[in-house]
Parts: sequence; C-alpha cells; structure tokens
Amino acid sequence: MMRRAWRGLILASVAQVAAAQQTARVVVGISGAISGSVIDAATTAPIAHATVTLTSADGFALLSDVRQSSSLQMARTVTTSASGIYRFTELPIGAYRLFVQRIGYTPATLEVRLGDTGTSPISIGLVVVPVRLRAVEVRASDSSSGTANPPIAIDGNGRVAAAQARQRAFLSTDARELTTADVTESATLGGRDILRSLQRLPGVTQLDDWSAKLWVRGNRWDHNRIYYDDLPLFDPLQALGQTSGVASDAVGGAFLHPGVRPVSLGGEGATRIDLRSRPAAGAGDWRGDAELSPFGASAALEHERRDESSGFALTAHHTLGEWLPRSALLFDALGDRSVSDAQATFRSDVDLGSGRRLETSGLFSRDARRFHAGDAGYVEDQDWGNAVARVTFRAPLGPFAISHTIGVSHFASSSSRWFAQPSTDTSIVSTRVAIRPVTSSIDYVTIGGRIGTTGSSRDAPIGGYDVIVQRSSLDGPRLSLYWGDLSTEAASRHDALAYGSLWTDRRVDLGERVSLEGGIRLDIGGSGLDPVRPAGSAQGRFALSPRTWLSVGASRTHQYVQGIDLPVVARGTTTPGVWLTSGGDVPMMSVDNTMAGVEHWMGQGVLVAANVYTRRTTGAITADPAPGPLIERPLFVSATESAHGVELSARKLTGRTTGLLAYSYGNATLDAEGQAFPAPASRTHALDAATTVRLGSFSFTGAYTLTSGAPFTRTVFDSGGNTPVRDAPNAQRLPAYSSLDVSLDYTRRMRGASLIGYAGMQNVLGRTNPTWYQASGYCGNGNYQYTKGPQCRDHDLFEAPVKFAPTFGLRLVF
Repeated sequence: MMRRAWRGLILASVAQVAAAQQTARVVVGISGAISGSVIDAATTAPIAHATVTLTSADGFALLSDVRQSSSLQMARTVTTSASGIYRFTELPIGAYRLFVQRIGYTPATLEVRLGDTGTSPISIGLVVVPVRLRAVEVRASDSSSGTANPPIAIDGNGRVAAAQARQRAFLSTDARELTTADVTESATLGGRDILRSLQRLPGVTQLDDWSAKLWVRGNRWDHNRIYYDDLPLFDPLQALGQTSGVASDAVGGAFLHPGVRPVSLGGEGATRIDLRSRPAAGAGDWRGDAELSPFGASAALEHERRDESSGFALTAHHTLGEWLPRSALLFDALGDRSVSDAQATFRSDVDLGSGRRLETSGLFSRDARRFHAGDAGYVEDQDWGNAVARVTFRAPLGPFAISHTIGVSHFASSSSRWFAQPSTDTSIVSTRVAIRPVTSSIDYVTIGGRIGTTGSSRDAPIGGYDVIVQRSSLDGPRLSLYWGDLSTEAASRHDALAYGSLWTDRRVDLGERVSLEGGIRLDIGGSGLDPVRPAGSAQGRFALSPRTWLSVGASRTHQYVQGIDLPVVARGTTTPGVWLTSGGDVPMMSVDNTMAGVEHWMGQGVLVAANVYTRRTTGAITADPAPGPLIERPLFVSATESAHGVELSARKLTGRTTGLLAYSYGNATLDAEGQAFPAPASRTHALDAATTVRLGSFSFTGAYTLTSGAPFTRTVFDSGGNTPVRDAPNAQRLPAYSSLDVSLDYTRRMRGASLIGYAGMQNVLGRTNPTWYQASGYCGNGNYQYTKGPQCRDHDLFEAPVKFAPTFGLRLVF
C-alpha cells in the first residue's frame, strides 16, 4: 500500500507539471492539426475504421481541448473514415507520437513534429497483411476552431472489426469469418483447431465426434475445397483424422464461403474454405509460443526486422505417441497401435523497395498409423500427407497493383497390404484373402497473376489468369474396391489435365445503399472436356438501413478432381479417400449456387442473419447405388445432387459473455442410375449453441450440438455369409446426434509472456452417438467378437467413436 501511495504521488506530480507546461503552450494561441489517411500497402486502398491514437512524444503530457478547459487527456483517439482519413485538431506546437492499429495488420508508431508553419508530409509502412500510411499532413494555424476527438472503446477480441471487414470485402451475407477468439472458444477436443471451429457455424455439421471432416449444406467432404494461400489441400487431417492438418498459429485469416462467392477468389467446389498464412510481426522483436497437450507438442516462432523490411514465421507440431483413448474403435483393433503425425509451416516476406514485395509460404504434413490386431491376424499401415509451397511477387504499376504467383500442391496416401488368417472359430468373422496395397496421389501446379485498381474504398480486382496442371494416380486391386470383391489382381489408372483460365470481376457502388458485383471466368483447354467452360458470379447487396443489409447472388463453379472412398482398405471414416482427375471417364463437376439473405446489427456487437440457398451439382461421382450383391461393380457412377435449406443465426461478439445460437434446415438428394435418395452428408435439422463467460483470468466455454441422423445403406451378407448384399440406397437414418462440450482456460500474464492452461471435456453427457455404420447381420457378444446367423439378420452394427473424452494442455506465449 505504501508503494502504491508513493507511485500515485509521483504520477500526480508529473501530471501537474505536464499540465502546467501544456497550459503555457496553449496560451500562446498557436494551434495546429495532424491529419492523413491509412491505406493498404499492397493495394494502396484506404482502410476504414483503423484506430489512430495520439500522445505526446514523451508519453506524459496532457492533450488539452482548448474549447473545453476541463477536457484533459493523456491521449486522443480517432477512427478513420470510410475513405481512410483521420484528423486531430487544436494541437499545441510540439512533438507527438501516432499509434495506428487495425485488426489483421501490424500496429505502427510514427513520430511527428508539429511546427508553427508549413506542412511536413511523412509516410509509414505497416506490414502484416501489408499496410502503410499515406503522407501525413502536419499543419499549424492561428484558428482555435476544431472538432473534439474523444477516446472510443476498442473491441478487445476484434470480432466486431473482423465481421465488419468481412462485410466490406464480400457482399453475400452467408460468408463467415473466423477469428482467434472463435478458435479458442470453440470448445473442441482438438484444442485450437481451425476445421473443428468451423463446425459451430450455421449450415456446417460434423461427420462425427471423431473426425474433423466437415459437411457444409449437405455436400460431401471432397466437395468442400480447402485452400491455403490459394493452393488446394486434399484431406488436410491429422491424428487419425481427428484434428486439422493446418496449425492455427500459421493462419492469419480464415473465411467460409458456403456457396456464392466472387470470381476473384477463384477455386473450385461447392464450398470454399479460404485459409491465409500469417506474416511475421513485431518490428524487431522475437515472438512465439509453445504448447503441450495429449495431441502432441507444437511451437511457433516469428521475427520481423525493426524497419519491417523482412520477416519470417515458422510453426511445427508432432504427436507424443499413443495418446488415443483405449475405448472401442474398429473393434478395439487399436489395442496394439502406432500413431504418428507431424506438421510444419513457414512464411517469409521481403520488401524489395518501391512498393514491391516477395512472399513465400509453405505447409508440410504427414499422418501415419499402423493397426496390428494379433487375434485377427492382420497388420495394416496407412499414411497420407500434403505438401504445398508458393512464391508471390507483388508490385505497383501506376494506378494498379499486380501480383504473380507460382504454386505447387502435392498429396499422397497409401495403405499397405492388409491380410488375415482364417480363424479356427468359424463363428468369428475374418477376412480370408490377401489384398494388394492401395496408393493414391495428386499433383497440382499453378502459375497465375492478377491486376487490381487502387485508391478506392477497397481492393478492386479487375482480372487475372491461371495456368493449372493436375495429375492423379491410383494403384489398387483391380479397382473394384468393394467388400465382397476381394481380387488380388492389380490395376492402376493415371490421369492428367492441363487448362488455362481467364477471369474478370468488378464491383460497382450505386450510391450509398446499393452495391453490385459480377464476374466471369473462362476455363480453356483440357483433354476430354469441352474446349471452353464458362463460370461466373453475380451478387447484389442493398442497405435497408445503416445496420441492415439484404443480399442476393448466384454463381457457377467447376471442380476437376473428386474423391472416392475405398471401403475395403479405408476401414471406418477417418482415413482419406483417393482422388480422380476429370477427363476421359471422370466427368467435370459443375455447381450452381443461389442465395438470398439478410444481416442486421442489433445493439452493441450482436449480429443476426437469415439466409436461404439452393444448390445443384452435376457430374458428381459416387458409388454405384443399385441394390444387390457388392461384386463386379464399377469404381464410380455419375450423379446429380440437389440441395436447399434455411439458416438462422445470432452471434454476440463483445462483452464479458459472448456466444452464438444457430439453426439450420437442409435437404440434399442424389440422383444416380435412375434412383433418387438422400445424399450421404444430408442432415435435415441442426442446432448449435455456444457461450463463453470470462471472469478475470478464467474463461469458460460450453458448446451444444443437436442434429438429425445421417442416412446410411444397410449391407447384409447373403445366406452363405460370404457376399455382402446392399439394400435400397440411404433408406435408413442413424439416430439423432447430440453432444455437449465444455472447456476452461486460465491465463496468467508474466513479464512479456502469458501462460495459458486449458482443460476440456467432449460429450460430457456421455451420449452414445452411433455415427459409423459398419454392416448388418451380426450380433456382438460384448467382447468385440461378432457372430453371424439368421437370428442376426435384422441387427445393424454401428460404431460410436467418442463417448466421453477429456483433453488438457499448457501453452506459453511470448
């Protein structure tokens, strides 16, 4: 208490001296203004709603408002206008410091000297998602008129700013942003997991408790195209498919586009998940973090030169070993298991001068596992992984900004020979033949460029080009990969596709209330496809009030690679499928999306939205749905998928308590081989509710999910017990799925660092959620040994991966 008293007395004395000095300067009668604008360094487009704080150079002087003698402040704060302008008036002659910050950009500090005459243009560059200041005007005058600049409250977690940035960047009201706070508060078993955090958004459902795979508006996992710095990732999963294959520390921006999106974004598929790598920050400081949890050990490190001319950021992750719970999975075959996954990312930025920049980034991941079930007599090794890298050069060209990118993405998966010896107990099911290894890979190479105008309220793309080469390969047992077709004959297929794209995209603002955006893309070339394949997007947004927007849109996209599942080697649903390239017998997939929605800000930081959508997908490939024996069937058949639905959501983004409430209705159907049936990813109803309460250093989060069951097709073995026979496609549905997840975080701040401890529990209600359909016609005896017989014919065998699973961890941030 004595130390606090002395500290207060000293500060009061300093303040009194500073106030006296300030008063003397004001009496002179000379006052001035500091003004300027904040713009994006890469595009020079103005940045609205940036926070600019002004203090004296020494940080102690009081900044008086000469019109109100009682208004004494240690600092004055303003936000930039829609055109990026800020202004401080009625300032005494002297030295000042400007501090500029905006969500998603590195803060910058600028020293300014306010003289008694003339102006002094000064510029500064902020580099993260790169930013710099235009010339800063420092002007002095004898006028005492001006506008007061009272300090404003700043949203601590940046969610409001992120939502507003998304609204400015995209016209559609169903696009969704993901912030660091959203990831931290998702209460998922995977910790700070990007894909699992997306599961909380309206229209998104999870495959099951176990997997990080997503279903968006009833489309399949492989129709959700995930891009990392505009390069596609294929099955970016780790930890047996339970967690994302992209570290949250490596991501600086994440957006979900469930349907309609601008042509300038590019990309394929019904849904685009757009992940952007994060540049280094710190202006001379070393920053990083380290984390330890049952999922493994991870670390991140970044450094930026003090002059912000270059920087790098690195992340790494590796599992610690056998962390999986010993609960039932694949009939307890994991009792003698080996699991290993690793991941690394890098990002570097170099300022080449004159507004030119060179960016490089990359991601490498590998997931490996081995099943060794001694009783069943088989061993299976599986591994898969992604490797992506890109180099981008950016430069100004008069009133334009241009960029050129070279990128490579590679994905490979393999399953070793899987075999089993006949069991002496004929009542126990066992596989009796050997199966050859299955390997799959896909390579994606792109060279592209884009040009955009600058100086408007946003980066305005004009057009661009892309040259893309894709190759895929698949080697396996005769490529009739069904449970009853256990051939040892080998076969393989290798497909390649090369094509170019030209695109243009423009946005027009008709006054302050109406914004229109339209674009067209032409894909040209490619063996086995139409020579020219048009796609495009048209969107409009109408401001019903300053807080309410109505949006409509329609788009068409194409997809040139699709995945298929291999049920005989991909036991369960956590392993990757294989990928086939369009051309020849593989059709090009086209997706037509339409949407209409409304978004409204209620009160302080509460955002509500309602959206309706339709989707029609042609050229999708799927397993042959015809009922009957699962032998001698084609690898795939072509199908058409139709979907429609409604999504309602409310999010509270600020305050001690934040949260969301979302309801989705959706219906997706497939039409293949003359049969119409529910799509495998269709879940009719979904309810998500989550809330986070912060009490000092503690943060508690609870998240509840309730969804309709997914459809499935019964498969019953014939009377001889050897050949599986399929019933009508997806004629049955699993029971409803529900789960309550909770997490508790504690943060202790130390000198220049923070120590964060967290603990969580998935499915705390202990619900048995059958989410994997295995087969029909088997009866279990409680020891994961299953018998077959006439009395079991109507019995369906399901698997519930996670019944009650805890997690915990410790994270150090410096």
